[in-house]
This record gives sequence, C-alpha cells and structure tokens, in this order.
Amino acid sequence: ENKAYQGIFYLSVLLISVTSIIVVFFFRSFPNVLISLLGKSEGGDILWWFGLFMTLLGISLVFIQFYLSIEELKPVWFFVLAAILQAILIWFFHNTLLSVVQMSILVTSLLTISLLVYFPYRRHG
Repeated sequence: ENKAYQGIFYLSVLLISVTSIIVVFFFRSFPNVLISLLGKSEGGDILWWFGLFMTLLGISLVFIQFYLSIEELKPVWFFVLAAILQAILIWFFHNTLLSVVQMSILVTSLLTISLLVYFPYRRHG
C-alpha cells in the first residue's frame, strides 16, 4: 500500500518536472512568438522567468498535495511561511515585474527545498 502511492507521487513529480522543463525551454527559446500568439508585444523577456516560477510552484504543490493525502499537516506551514515571505519580499522589491517574479522564484525555491528536505522525515502511512 505504501509503495503504491509513493509510485504515483514519484511519477507525478517526474511528469510535472519534465513537462515544465520543456515549457520553460520553449519560453526561453521562442518568447516573442509565444507572446505574439496572445496578441501582445511586451513580456517576452520575462516569460521564461515566470515559467521557472510556475515549475517550482507546480512541484511544491505536488508535494503539498502528497503530504495532505497522507494526513501530514506540518509541511502546510512551510507553504504558509513561504506565502508570507513572498508578500514581504514583493513589498520591498517591486521596482519591476522581473524583480517581483525573481522574488517569487527565490521564495518558491526555498519552499521546494524545504519540502524535499522534509520528505525523508514524513510519517510513512
């Protein structure tokens, strides 16, 4: 039973990671083409940064959902603290949209690392 849901979890992390890396690659390689499909002419320079943020957030959310599914509630506090830290950093560093996205990447990286470090210490069902 324990191995069954772990396999699904690992597969979910792998699929999110691989798909996201491919998307970020396209965002980095062809930003203006993708932006023009939306009928816009600005924003291509930060598109891949935002994709990186969304990649980290997606991985973190898979971890959070996994922890909730096994009734492990402590890691939810990592998410709460990350949201508070993100708000504080954006409050102080919001000169450009790029700086906002970079602060979000910083916080989400810390969140993802925290959730990965906590992983071996979770309850095992």
